[in-house]
Amino acid sequence: MTELHVPVTKAMSRLEVRSTRIEIGGDTAPRDREDLLELGRLLAARGADAAWAILDGADESIASWVALTFVPLRGTTPGALRRGARHDDPIEVEEDMRDTALGPAHRLRQRVAVPAPSVQDTAGTIVSESLDWSWALPADMMLSVNANTTQLVYADWVADQVDRVALGIDLVR
Repeated sequence: MTELHVPVTKAMSRLEVRSTRIEIGGDTAPRDREDLLELGRLLAARGADAAWAILDGADESIASWVALTFVPLRGTTPGALRRGARHDDPIEVEEDMRDTALGPAHRLRQRVAVPAPSVQDTAGTIVSESLDWSWALPADMMLSVNANTTQLVYADWVADQVDRVALGIDLVR
């Protein structure tokens, strides 16, 4: 089992996602909203190993979520897996490599229009922003940290929260 230290921010609340692949070290914020359980189940169903909700400090509404996932490469390359995180027709894209406590990481931030049909507008769309960090690890594994929000008023603040976490992730020695 791999042990990671994942720093948390004051806005992060731990979701109940159980993993047999990793152990998370460090302090975690208490879970204090009933609807976080359903979000935790959703992220667990998507294969997350650990997850947090990012809560607005003023009213504790969910601004976004952060999911941490170990991905076995199974003969493919980290670049091939990272291409899978790219949207086909993004509105905006920021992409670069960054040095982190865990080593070099790929950071991909995208905005994309996604279908959001309603009774009034069956062809309706909304804008969604995703932020993906990834690291190539030994033993043919990749670590991925993902966040997403459709509340663009939070987008830069959420990106700052996730960036601070990603920059500090490290192996427990």
